[in-house]
Amino acid sequence: MKIIFVCGSLEPGKDGVGDYVRKLSKELIKSGHQIGVLALYDPFIAYTLLSPTPPDKGEPLELRLPVNLSAKEKLAKASSFIYSIDPDFMSLQFVAFSFHPKGLPYQLSGILKRLGKDQKWHIMFHELWIGMDRQSPAKHQFWGMAQRRLIKGLIRKLNPVMVHTHCALYLYELKKLTDIAQKLPLFSNIPVADPYHIRQKMKQDYTQLQDLSVVLFGGIHYGAPIKAFAAEAADYATQIHKKLKLVVVGRNGSEQQNVVNDWEQAGLSASILGELGDTQLSKLFTEHWFGLFTTPVLLAEKSGAVAAMRTHGIHVICVARKWQPFEPLPPENPLHIPVYEKGMLGQFFQTQPDFSNNPTVRSVAEQFIANLSNAKPYG
Repeated sequence: MKIIFVCGSLEPGKDGVGDYVRKLSKELIKSGHQIGVLALYDPFIAYTLLSPTPPDKGEPLELRLPVNLSAKEKLAKASSFIYSIDPDFMSLQFVAFSFHPKGLPYQLSGILKRLGKDQKWHIMFHELWIGMDRQSPAKHQFWGMAQRRLIKGLIRKLNPVMVHTHCALYLYELKKLTDIAQKLPLFSNIPVADPYHIRQKMKQDYTQLQDLSVVLFGGIHYGAPIKAFAAEAADYATQIHKKLKLVVVGRNGSEQQNVVNDWEQAGLSASILGELGDTQLSKLFTEHWFGLFTTPVLLAEKSGAVAAMRTHGIHVICVARKWQPFEPLPPENPLHIPVYEKGMLGQFFQTQPDFSNNPTVRSVAEQFIANLSNAKPYG
């Protein structure tokens, strides 16, 4: 099968969707598929980058177009790239903010329609719209309404044969717009450096561990009850006579120092490691057993940070602000992740984690191809 993935950027380590696409592409190439990747609005380059033809063994063909390239040039270069591959499917990897700084790429559907004329389209919605929760400000809710209309128009114009998303909440919303949406699980973008060690680690009794260091990886969302969590962590550490340290790693955003301050004010130690290479990060994850994240649990299935920690055998807990969708939904926590509430931290450390639902890039690639192969001819 010949497939072209379309995304915003492909800068390694700087764009999560780009990393996802590259890793999925390499796995598909292993299975004999021919893959091209087109980055339409890449902010990390100043001029067009085209990979060697033929590409290096196991690598996809790549065309990266800078943000400031004129629409005329962009269409000409992208069209030539698509023509050279003659794909069976075009796969849009959608995040609104990847194609427009304010997440409102109104021209995107028209551009894609011209580029993929007479092509069969697939869309992966990595994100939907902002303002999905009752706690979000009115500005975000109106902003989100505009993004929803844009997504509805995108689906109508491209008429995809298959639509995917990562989490149950997004799937629920997409099913209001199309009857062909399915869930495709998210795999970790961080390769496991020592698979044998991780397999052995997951067999251990997590309730008997002496090291209670907690890893916080990835973006930190505002409003997370870190202060309460840290205070309870300090009390728990005193009760069981063990040390409890916070290790902060990755690109965390503006809330990083606030989290560290809350932790240290509770009398606990914290360290900031910053961004690490994949191998270093994998080794760090291998050496730690517990982690926390601040994404609402309803969105945990789409979190690359959660996927990376769980793939490395880290028992994670959700420490997030109150986040309620507008419509009542059945409780969705397919990863069986504990959600922090005051008084339950000890229970977290005394509970064996469930890693039964831990997708791999191979399993995701197989489902991706199976779904495309079985897709009906028209959306």
